[in-house]
Amino acid sequence: MEAKENLIIEAWIKLFWKFWPRRTSVDQIVKEARIAKGTFYLYFKNKEELYETIIHNDFSYWEKIIKELVDNKPNLKERIIKKMMLSLDFFERNEIMKNILFWNEDYDFWKINKEYISNLHIKLLKPIFKDIDNIDCSLISRIMWFYINVINIKSQFKNEEEYNNFVLQFAWIITNGLFSDYKGITKNI
Repeated sequence: MEAKENLIIEAWIKLFWKFWPRRTSVDQIVKEARIAKGTFYLYFKNKEELYETIIHNDFSYWEKIIKELVDNKPNLKERIIKKMMLSLDFFERNEIMKNILFWNEDYDFWKINKEYISNLHIKLLKPIFKDIDNIDCSLISRIMWFYINVINIKSQFKNEEEYNNFVLQFAWIITNGLFSDYKGITKNI
C-alpha cells in the first residue's frame, strides 16, 4: 500500500468515529489527510470504494491467517478452535468490524453490512473445511458469529484468565458439536 493511500485510509478511520460512514465526506477525508482532492481520486473512485477497501484489507489479513492454519494445522478441530480464538482477538481490536457484527447501523453503508461481511466470512471458511464434502459453511459462519458475541460478556468475568478459559471451553464445545451427529440426536429427541 502506498503512503498516500494509507494516509487516506487513516483519515477515513479517524473521521469515521466522529461522523460515521454516511456523513463523512470526501472533502473531510482529504482535509484530514492533508492531500489534494485529486489525490484521493487517484486511489479511490468514491468513499464507498474506500470503505470496501478497508473491509477487504481486513479480510486479506484473514486469508493469510487461514492459509497458515490450513498449512500448519492438519487436524480440522484444531484449525477451527484456533480460528475461533484468533477471531475473538481480532474483533476485540477492530472496532469497525465489531460494530458491523453487533448490528450498529451507523456502520452499515452502501453494500457494507452484516450480510456482506457474513458472505465474506463464509468464503474464508471454505479452505478450513476443504477436506469435508457438502459442508454448510453458512451454518458454521453463523455459529462462529454467535461465538464472537462472548466479547460482549467479557466484563462479567473476574479476570482475563477466567474469561480465556471460558472462551476456549466454549470453542471446544462448539467444535465438538459440529462433529457430532446432531441430526441423529435431534431425531431421537
